[in-house]
Amino acid sequence: MRETEIFRRALGLLALGLLGGCASLPADRGVPEVQALTEARGVTAPAPPKDTQAPEASLLLNKPIDAARAVALTLRYNPQVQGEYARLGLAAAEVYDAGRLSNPQFSVAVMTPDAAGAANQVTFGVAQRLSDLLLLPARRRLAGGEFARAQADAAQAILKLAADAEAAWYSLRGAEQVAALRAEQADAAGLAFELSGRLFKAGNVSARELAETRAAAGSEALAAATAASAVTQARAELEALLGVSAAGVAWQTAGELPQPEPMSPDADALTTEALNTRLDLDSRRREAALLADSLKEAHRWRYLGETTVGVETERGTDRTRITGPSLALELPIFNQGKGKLTRAEAQLALAQSELRSLELAVQLAVRQASQRVVEAYRRSDALHNELIPARQAVYDRTREEVNYMLQSPFELIRARQLLLEARQQALEAARDYWLARVELSRAIGARRAPAAKGQP
Repeated sequence: MRETEIFRRALGLLALGLLGGCASLPADRGVPEVQALTEARGVTAPAPPKDTQAPEASLLLNKPIDAARAVALTLRYNPQVQGEYARLGLAAAEVYDAGRLSNPQFSVAVMTPDAAGAANQVTFGVAQRLSDLLLLPARRRLAGGEFARAQADAAQAILKLAADAEAAWYSLRGAEQVAALRAEQADAAGLAFELSGRLFKAGNVSARELAETRAAAGSEALAAATAASAVTQARAELEALLGVSAAGVAWQTAGELPQPEPMSPDADALTTEALNTRLDLDSRRREAALLADSLKEAHRWRYLGETTVGVETERGTDRTRITGPSLALELPIFNQGKGKLTRAEAQLALAQSELRSLELAVQLAVRQASQRVVEAYRRSDALHNELIPARQAVYDRTREEVNYMLQSPFELIRARQLLLEARQQALEAARDYWLARVELSRAIGARRAPAAKGQP
C-alpha cells in the first residue's frame, strides 16, 4: 500500500504539471516591448510589415530625403529589421516550448507463448518524464530571461541601424556639398588657365607660368572628380540601408548640413548614462544573471537523470489483467553531472568577463566620442568665425583693387579659390561634427543628434 500511495502522489503531481504546463506564445511576440525600448531612446521602431516586399523605389524616393526621412525609410524597409522581428519569433517559440511538458510516451509489447492454444501476453504502458515536471519552473524562468535578452538585442540592432542611416545621410549630404565647392574650384582654376593662355599668346605670361596654371587646373579637375566619386559611393551606402534598389531613380537629398551647435558634454555624466542605457550592456547583464541561475539549478539537480512515471497494464496468457504504476530512474553511477557543472561555471565566468570588457569599452567610447564632438565644434567655429570672414575680406579687397587695375586678375582668382577652400573646410568640419554627434549617440545608447521622426 505504501508503494501504491507514493505512485499515486507522483501521478497526481504529474497531472497537475500537465494542467499547468500549458504555456502560450508571448503577446505579439514581444514587438511592443521592443518598440517601447527604442522609443525611450529616441527612435520610433515600426511594426512588423505585413508585406515583406518594399514598394517601388520611385514611390519611396519621390521626394527629397532629409536625415529624419532617411532613418524612417531605413527602419521600415531595411530587411535587417524584418530579420530582427523574425528572431523575436524564434525566441518566443523557445518560451512556448520551455513552458510545456514533453509529450507522454506510449508503449506496447506483444509476446507470443510457445504453449499451444495459449493467448498472447500483451502489455500497454503510458509514461511521462518526471524530470521535465521538476525542471519546468526553472525552464520557464530561464526562457523568459532569454526572451527579454532577445528583445533587448532586437532593440539594440534597430538603434544601430537608425544611427547608421543618419550617419550615411550626413556623409552623403556633406559629400554633395563638398563636391559642389570642388566643382567651383575647378572652374576657377580652369578660368585661370584660360586667361593664362590668352596672356601667353600676347607674350605677357611665360611658358613656366602657363604650365603652372595648367597643372593647377588639372589638379583641381582631378579633385573635383574625386569628390564626385565620393558622392556616388555615399549614395550607394545610403541606398543599401534604405532597403530598396534605386537603380535608375534620380532621388535627391533635402536640406543643408545644419550649423554645429555649441556643446560641452559632461563625459562623466554621459558615461553613467550609457552604463544605464545601453541595451547591449543590459543584454550582457541578463546573460550573466541567467547563467548564474542556470549554474544554481545545475547544482540543485546535478544527480537528477531521466526519471519517468507512468501506468502499465498487462494481459497475461491466461487472459487475466494486471495494472499498476511504473517508475524508471537513471542512476548517477558513471556520470554525476560534473561536466555539466564545469561547463556552467565556465560559461558564467566567460559571460562576466565579456560584460566587464564591454563596460570598459563603453566608457572609452563615450569619452572619445565626447572629445571628438568638442574638437569638431571648435574647428567649425574657428573656420566660420575667423578663417572664412578673413578670406572673404581678402577676396572683396582684391576685387576692388582689380577694378582699379591695382592687382592682376590672377590674384582675384587665387583669392576666390582660397575662399572656396575655406568654405570646403567648414563643410567638412560641419559634417565631422554631426557624424561625431551620431557616434556619441551610438556610444550612449540613445539619440543625441536632432530627432529623426519623419514619415516615409
